Amino acid sequence: MRKIIKQVDPILLIGITISILISVILVFVGQDEVNSLLVGLVLTTITLIIDGFTRIKEVERNTIQALGLEESLTKYPFLFSTLFQIAKDYESVRNLEFDFFKHGADDVLLDCRNTIHSLAEQRIEVGLENNLAYGRQGIHDAQKSLKAVAYAEPSFWKTKYADFYLESNAQAVARGVKFTRIWLYDVKTLTEYQEILQRQVDVGIRVLIAYPDRVPDHILDDILLVDDKVLARLVLDANGKAKSQIVTIDPIEIEKAMQKFTLLERYSQTYSEFLDYMNKNKE
Repeated sequence: MRKIIKQVDPILLIGITISILISVILVFVGQDEVNSLLVGLVLTTITLIIDGFTRIKEVERNTIQALGLEESLTKYPFLFSTLFQIAKDYESVRNLEFDFFKHGADDVLLDCRNTIHSLAEQRIEVGLENNLAYGRQGIHDAQKSLKAVAYAEPSFWKTKYADFYLESNAQAVARGVKFTRIWLYDVKTLTEYQEILQRQVDVGIRVLIAYPDRVPDHILDDILLVDDKVLARLVLDANGKAKSQIVTIDPIEIEKAMQKFTLLERYSQTYSEFLDYMNKNKE
């Protein structure tokens, strides 16, 4: 009985209950029983009609949504097969007697939904080890230009991965990509990493030097601009270490990044000028 009651529309239950109450009240106040029943019947009929219209609208709305989903599933076979498997596995998880897994399945689905939504919004923040991180892949995808600013804590450049990264840089230059990287560090750090700067110059990268204490704070960023169409920006912690990456193709963000890069170029000196400066200080 409880299951049946739960399946009944609450509005319908309320409407019928009110109709019955009105009929009973009319009888108690001395109204003709037949008339009272007729009033109750009319009110019940009106309630049923309203409920019917509501249900029709609901079915119509669900049908429209289903048709929209069917169109997407038909258009994208990968989406269909993936959602089919997810639905099947989700049902299996829900049948388990382990709430931790059930809540975990919900959380994973929400994460997936939020990630897809972020991609649709043309902007996403991901961990550095995430498949959507756009560092080396961005170098590989570049066709015309690469504009980079190195500002994060620089120990990365002494890792094994940095060797592979530099190799992909060299391959991009060999393809004819115009590559400019601005090193945004103090003199002490630049001196420590001078060999790496020289290696980048040797593979054909236009290396520029800028000093953080001589440029406006709002352009202090570690970024990679790919063909002026894709922006990858590192999110740094209080110590300057990279903790995540924002990847976007939003035209407004791209334009702002390009303006900052152009401004930073004006504050920069060439690598040759930096070497001259260093040699003079040695003397």
